[in-house]
Amino acid sequence: MFLILVVAAIAVAGPLCAGHAQPSPSGAIESSAEDGPGTRLPLSLERIRAALALIPERPLVRSVDKRPDFSTGVEERLTLEKLFEGTDYSKEPVPPGGLYAFEQQRLLNPPNRRPMAQPWAAFTSGELAQAAATSTLNALLAR
Repeated sequence: MFLILVVAAIAVAGPLCAGHAQPSPSGAIESSAEDGPGTRLPLSLERIRAALALIPERPLVRSVDKRPDFSTGVEERLTLEKLFEGTDYSKEPVPPGGLYAFEQQRLLNPPNRRPMAQPWAAFTSGELAQAAATSTLNALLAR
C-alpha cells in the first residue's frame, strides 16, 4: 500500500513542477528571451502598410462574380407506393409440410431437449465442415 502511494506521489509531482520557470540568478546577464517579452519586434508597421497599399496585378480570387453554369435538383420518378403497387404481400411463405406440421414439430421437439431434431440442424458441426470443404474444392477445381 505504501509503495502505491509513493508511486502516485512521484507521478503527480512531476507534472506539477514542470510548469514553473526558474528565475535567472541575480549575478547573471539578463536575457530578454528567457525572462520576459522583448520590446523589439522584427516587424515594422510601415512595411506592412506599404504591402497592403500595393494592388496585385491579377486578382487573387478568380471569377468571383461568375455565375454557375449548372443546376441541381431532386426528381422522384417513382414513389414507394407506385414501386410496390403490383406486389401482394398479404401471403406469408408456407413452411415445408404446412403450417400445422411445423407447429407440431416445434411442440414435440423443443430445442433445449432435442437440438438435432430442429429443422435448421441438418448437419452436425463435422458434417457441415466436410460439406463446406467439399463444395469449396468443387467450385475451385471444377473450372
